[in-house]
Amino acid sequence: MGRGVNGPLRRNEGVERFEAEGLENEVEFVHADYSDVKRAEFGQRLGAFAIDCGVVVSAACAVGVLGLGISGHGASFQEGLGVLFARLKAVVWLAALLGLAYFVLALWIFGRTLGKYVLGLRLIKLAPRSLRFEEALLRELGLLFSLLPLGLGLLWPLFDAERRALHDYIAGTLVIRTSRG
Repeated sequence: MGRGVNGPLRRNEGVERFEAEGLENEVEFVHADYSDVKRAEFGQRLGAFAIDCGVVVSAACAVGVLGLGISGHGASFQEGLGVLFARLKAVVWLAALLGLAYFVLALWIFGRTLGKYVLGLRLIKLAPRSLRFEEALLRELGLLFSLLPLGLGLLWPLFDAERRALHDYIAGTLVIRTSRG
C-alpha cells in the first residue's frame, strides 16, 4: 500500500500507482471515476502559471543580457534604439522557446513545474500510464488554441465541472491538488 494523492492509497479509490516502463519511480493516474481527487482551483492554476512565467522571463532576460550584451558604445541614439529593439525581440523569442522547453520538460519529467510545486499542484494523465513527452508538448502547444478565442480556453476551468482547461482536454490531463514534494 503506497501513498496516494490525498492520503494513504487504498484499492478502489480511483487512484493507483504503477511502475512506469523503464523507470524506477512510481507514477500516479486516475481512472474514469476520479471524483475523490481534489482538482486545482482556477486561482491556484493562475498563481502557478504566474510563478512559472516569472521563472521563464527571468531566465530569458538573464540569458539575453549575458548572451546578447547591452552595449551600444559609439552608436547614435537611433542606432542604439534599433540595436536595443532587435535584442529585445531576440529576448522575447528566447523566452518563448525557453518557456516551451521549461513547461514541456518539467511536466514530462516531474509532472509539475516550479509554480505547481510551490502551490502544491500536480499534472496527471487520465490513463494508466505516465505523461509522455509528445503529450506534454501537445498540451503546451494546446495553450495556443486556448488563447485564440480571446483566451476563453484558459477560462474554461471556471465553468467546467472537472476544472480542466482546453489544453487539458487536448492532452487528456488533469491538474490536481496534492502535498508538496
